[in-house]
Parts: sequence; structure tokens; C-alpha cells
Amino acid sequence: MASLSDFSKKRVAVFGDVMVDTNVYGTIERLNPEDYTAPIILVKQKTSLPGGAANVAANITSLSGQASLYGVIGKDESGSILERMCGERNIAGYLRYDPSRRTTLKTRIFEQEGHQCMRIDEEDRHSISASLERYFTFHSLTDASAMIDAIFPLELRISQPELVYSSQDFMTRCGIGICGSCADKIGRRACLEGPFLTSYN
Repeated sequence: MASLSDFSKKRVAVFGDVMVDTNVYGTIERLNPEDYTAPIILVKQKTSLPGGAANVAANITSLSGQASLYGVIGKDESGSILERMCGERNIAGYLRYDPSRRTTLKTRIFEQEGHQCMRIDEEDRHSISASLERYFTFHSLTDASAMIDAIFPLELRISQPELVYSSQDFMTRCGIGICGSCADKIGRRACLEGPFLTSYN
């Protein structure tokens, strides 16, 4: 396995579902008088991080690698937040807007002991449009093949499996390494294999 110093010079394209992961931390002080089965949480802290494929790209840049991120977002606040976070992490974002969907936002609520009380998902689960699939299959892959060393494709809820498999086939024919296996819908860990890095998410 190559060292992390070798990885720092690598350029990786990440394809897949992008999202914002928000964590809310607070204390439970009493039960809700409107519904005694529901606690009231007093919020102490809230943080947001890139999630899904954007998290993979952030991990790559944190190791001094170069990441190009390809995904779909909505024209909304979460999409703007994700674009800003990618910029702060030096991720080259090739994010496309889809007016028919929201940017996926996953909010996890934790109480003072670190126990996760609830997760709230805001997302649209229909597949990307045919025009967006064509864009990623042809234009993005052609552009990426000229400037990257490897591809990390993730198959999640929104991404079409055909897009993931076509990207793998295209990169293989171009002699570009594939750095990861597809992750399934429940986030089973995917191994970054190959000559650059071995890790888990």
C-alpha cells in the first residue's frame, strides 16, 4: 500500500449522492406536555458537514488529495450550504441543479450523553432526470478522464445504478483506477482499495 504522501498527489473524481449532514446537540429537561412520549430537547450546539459523496471528497482533500465532486443538488439553502462547505475544503464541485428536487438534508438529534434520539431526512427519492444522467455519463466523465488519476463511484438512493456502472466502464477503458466499491442504501462501509489508500467510511 502506498503512503499518504503518495496519495497527496492523486486526483480523484467522486460520483454519487451529495447531502448535508447536520448534527443537533442538546439536553433533555422534561417531557412535552402536548405528548408525554416525546422529550423536549434544549439545543446547545448545531453543526453541519458534507455528507454522502461529499463526505468522501472531503476525506480525500483532508489527506491532501485533490477531489472533484459530481452530484445533484436543489436550488435551496441546503444546496448553497453544501457548495460553501465544498469550497472551504478545496473540493472542485461539479454540482448540477435539479429544480424538481431538494438538496438532501439529514439532521441527527443527540442528547447530552451522546445518544441519538432521532434522525430527520429531507430528500426526494426519485431518480435523476435523463438529461442529467446524459450529462454525467458523457460530458462529466469525458472532462474528468483528462484530469484525474482515479474514480470513486457510490451507488446510493438517488444515483442511477446505470450511471455508476457506466462511469466504472468508461474509466476502466481509459486506464483510470477505480478506488472504491459501491456503497449500498444503508451506508455499508465501502473500501477505498487500489494503489493509493485503504480506508473505511
